[in-house]
Amino acid sequence: MPTIAVLPKGDVREAAALFARAFDRDQVARLVSPDPEQRRRFQERGGRAQIDRAMPYRHVFGAYEDSVLRGIAVWLPPGVTVRGSVRPPLTALPRMGRAVRQPGAVRLVRQRQKGLKQAQSTPGWHLAFLATDPDFQRRGIGRRLMEHVLSRADADDTPVWLETSDPVNVPLYEKFGFVTIAEARGGPDLPTFWVMVREAQRPSG
Repeated sequence: MPTIAVLPKGDVREAAALFARAFDRDQVARLVSPDPEQRRRFQERGGRAQIDRAMPYRHVFGAYEDSVLRGIAVWLPPGVTVRGSVRPPLTALPRMGRAVRQPGAVRLVRQRQKGLKQAQSTPGWHLAFLATDPDFQRRGIGRRLMEHVLSRADADDTPVWLETSDPVNVPLYEKFGFVTIAEARGGPDLPTFWVMVREAQRPSG
């Protein structure tokens, strides 16, 4: 089983590179940067920016196997809002080329903003992102990173929220108790965003 620990500053660069590998197929990233090398640099910068902003709150966790970083999760505790995102702001979508210069882009932005506002209406934990090294998936790394904070949220009776644009992730998060509160539908060339919330769960019995 991987060991979960607060990410040391010395591992931030490695964590950003891991993020870029894990999210290489992200639809938003591919809209912004079709070129693989350009996309890698873009993803590393975005991942590092998010990690750096969250580091002072000491809830950036790494998953280690034999002292090697295999996964990372960036959490923000209740009441903390960190500006900036690993994703480009969707208000910039019209500048991303033909794919986003279509009527659905404005509707997508508004639906997503509404969902994010609803998710943050009650202070709770926010999972900014969770990334696992693509070569080491299906080994329980993501589960360990998720459960590390979910158990605390349950103990504190605090909700948790997240956003994903990968449809594969939706049923995976549902297994942890998350439910979709907003679905901002894109289209053939635009991503769909799911905003999901998990209420604190009490032990059965």
